[in-house]
Amino acid sequence: MYLNSDNLTKIVFVGDNYQLPPVQPIKPPINLEIVLGSVFQYYRKGHQLPSRQLKTNYRSHQHIVEYTGNLGFYESLTAFQNNANRIIIGDIPKETPEYVKFVLDPRKVVSTIVHNKKFEVSVSPLECEITVEIILAYFKMINPVTVEEQIKFWKDELGVVVPHNAQGRLIIRNLFERLSIENLSQLSEKDFMNAIKSTVYSVEKFQGSDRTMIIASIGISSVDQIGAEEDFIFDINRFNVLTSRAKSKVILIASRNYLDYFPNDRVNVENAVQIRYYAFDHCNKSKNFVINFE
Repeated sequence: MYLNSDNLTKIVFVGDNYQLPPVQPIKPPINLEIVLGSVFQYYRKGHQLPSRQLKTNYRSHQHIVEYTGNLGFYESLTAFQNNANRIIIGDIPKETPEYVKFVLDPRKVVSTIVHNKKFEVSVSPLECEITVEIILAYFKMINPVTVEEQIKFWKDELGVVVPHNAQGRLIIRNLFERLSIENLSQLSEKDFMNAIKSTVYSVEKFQGSDRTMIIASIGISSVDQIGAEEDFIFDINRFNVLTSRAKSKVILIASRNYLDYFPNDRVNVENAVQIRYYAFDHCNKSKNFVINFE
């Protein structure tokens, strides 16, 4: 019996095997990675089905797209012309610390804050303080005054990415206290806390969404801890998702120990080089600041 291919059901899978696969508690057995991974990967690699790469990024500023393109994952990736120069808007408050003014400048689309802490293993109070200061200033820049505007701010304008839940909880707690003290939130305490919790996530939870500005806090500076977590902390797919969620600004906060670390695994070395490239080359202008902390 002859079957006309035009009468058959067709399915198109849309995916990206350079982002994160399904979260699994343990690594899949060898040779079963494709079967237990994403559906996209299963058909593309397992069944060798043809794929076509989209070459236009409709989300992000061209400086963010340029870094994504430099990772070598995507061929001839360009920013959509209408969004290629999209930047954050608003006036930076005068009382803002100088280093925050520097990185919040709308013209500085990609930034890295590098500090010299050396012994943090999963929580960095300094990175928390920096993150909260940046968010506070950005909140005042956008100046959402109604309940609806504030819900939109936490949902659409800002995303904070942390590798470890402990660092996320510290940022959430300090951010809640700081905005409450300054009486800036129009939300009930419960709604305000829930709104912040929907803003501070692990990178896995940001897949499929985007924010105007993404802040990433690595939270680790202990060399021993970095070595113990190098497969996780230098996962380039995770860093690709982190940077590509942002529309107008990306700010990475990390220790020099993290950025200077030389992993033991060859793949992790290559990944660490890409992350270091973002911090010291793609962010191509630098300035020293003294941050009053502790």
